[in-house]
Amino acid sequence: MNLIRRLSLALQFALILPLSGMAFHNDNNDYSGQVSPLSMGFGVRSLGMGGAFVALARDADAMHWNPAGLSGAERHSVSLTHIRLFAETEYSSAAWAMRFGEKIGLGVSYSYLGTDDFPEVNSFLLTGRMINYSTWQASFSAAYKPIKYVSLGATGRAMRESLFRQSAEGYGLDVGVQAYFTKMITAGAQIRNLASPLIALGSSARREPRTGVFGLGVSGLSLNKYLKTSFAFDLELIGWWDPKTRAGVEVQIGDNLAIRAGQKRGNPTFGAGFTTSFGRIDYAFEVLDGIDDAHKIGASFFFGVTEETRREKRRLRQEAELESRLNSARKDQLARTALRAREFMDEGQLDSSAVYFQFALSIDSSDSRALAGRAEVDQMQKELRAERELQDASEAKISEIPGSLEIARRLSQSGRIHSAIDLLSEIQGDPGADTLTLTLLDSLITVRKNWRENKLTLAQLAENKRNYTRALQLYGDVFTNSPEDSQARAGLSRVAKESAINSILVSAYEKFGRAEYDSAASLVADVLVRDPENASALRLNEQIIKALRPALGLEALSENPADLEKLARALDLARQENYVAAISILDSLLKDYPGNSELIRNKRQIELRILPPEK
Repeated sequence: MNLIRRLSLALQFALILPLSGMAFHNDNNDYSGQVSPLSMGFGVRSLGMGGAFVALARDADAMHWNPAGLSGAERHSVSLTHIRLFAETEYSSAAWAMRFGEKIGLGVSYSYLGTDDFPEVNSFLLTGRMINYSTWQASFSAAYKPIKYVSLGATGRAMRESLFRQSAEGYGLDVGVQAYFTKMITAGAQIRNLASPLIALGSSARREPRTGVFGLGVSGLSLNKYLKTSFAFDLELIGWWDPKTRAGVEVQIGDNLAIRAGQKRGNPTFGAGFTTSFGRIDYAFEVLDGIDDAHKIGASFFFGVTEETRREKRRLRQEAELESRLNSARKDQLARTALRAREFMDEGQLDSSAVYFQFALSIDSSDSRALAGRAEVDQMQKELRAERELQDASEAKISEIPGSLEIARRLSQSGRIHSAIDLLSEIQGDPGADTLTLTLLDSLITVRKNWRENKLTLAQLAENKRNYTRALQLYGDVFTNSPEDSQARAGLSRVAKESAINSILVSAYEKFGRAEYDSAASLVADVLVRDPENASALRLNEQIIKALRPALGLEALSENPADLEKLARALDLARQENYVAAISILDSLLKDYPGNSELIRNKRQIELRILPPEK
């Protein structure tokens, strides 16, 4: 800097500083209107955005721009700022901010502005004396968030100014508020110098004016995968009547680099920053009218975990504690439930025991004791049901033996030998079956043997007379009743050679004998197409249909209690000799249960009761 410029700046500084208080002093002791040289603030990121930071302040820099932002700091931070001003004047600041929980933020800061000694000028001539000036400020800030979307803050300041050998102190108070509309959109307001410090140096005095700042900001707005932007606008009312504007924008490139631009009271600003996980380096440049442009350098350091990380750790810790308590409570409840289930099982109350074991499994589906206990109860219930069913069946059969024996006698007397033998065979192993029953069964077996021999004799006679249709019918009767009868099988084979239809029928009989019912039915259908009145084919078809019907019994009826009640009603009507109504009920049940042996047997018994008496 050349000598003339140095002298000019020195003259300006010498005239402004000592007389600045006088310039605004009046008889009413109104000291308002002067702005502290420290009011430029600190934090190079904010200065690069034109100082439009009242809504965006969230770190140590918030102590100057808006103390309410301290409660929104993500981590503890330290901010260092250095600015090179005119006439060898330098400005430095340091701030430290800490956050406690989700609602409280505290911070302390220190700012200093001073000049090196430079020559005093009087009447544009060097006097030979040196001028020195300095001012410092210490601040303490606190913020509190009473509700989730609003934060309040205040900063207390102590100032001291020195000029030559004179010095003066003053104290001030700033307050601020921030409101969070969304995660990105915030608003802020600050009243600086709510309590304004009075600085009196000799005969001059200076009181900083009250200033209101109102701002709106948007932060972290994503433009694409690599770019994010933040921007803000502040309206500053100095002394409540001198409006100034500040505006700024920041573009974040990736995770580290940021560029900034703004305007501060009409002067353009520019800046850039580089961020890492532990800190940030910032640079800002401000174009000033009438004096040298200002270069600003700053550094911020972050330490501690973020509030989001603390919340997550706290949440995980609380969940772990809750899970531990729940597990302990579940174990206690599981032990009590399993113990009660065992007590019920020991007392023979299996239904209650099963309920309690199931309740235990609902608490812990993998508990081995509960699984074993439930399986044990299920097995005991299964055995008990089987025992009861066997006992009930045995009692039912015993009670039915006399009636079945009488029915078998009537069937045999009416020539229905096979039905009588089947009926007696069902009760042959019952405890109530007496010697008379077995004797009758033996006699019926003898009758069936005689019937077989008679049929085979007649079939051979018909075959010898070349009456193949009659022979086929007789051999078929024997074969369908006794598929293992070799004589009937041989007769069918001989007859098949004499006729194509008979050959098909013989094949159908053989299929039927091997229980290949579907194939046998197909062959019979072929015969009936050629000869619809073929008696042997029609009889074999009836046998196939009967074989294809499921061998249903009382088990099928037991699946539907309503049907069991119908069966009981039919038997009760039969005991009252109301046979027609009883048979009607049984016929209706047989439509739903075709081939059901239980229904057929009961209907057969009732039908026999209404047979005409033997002569």
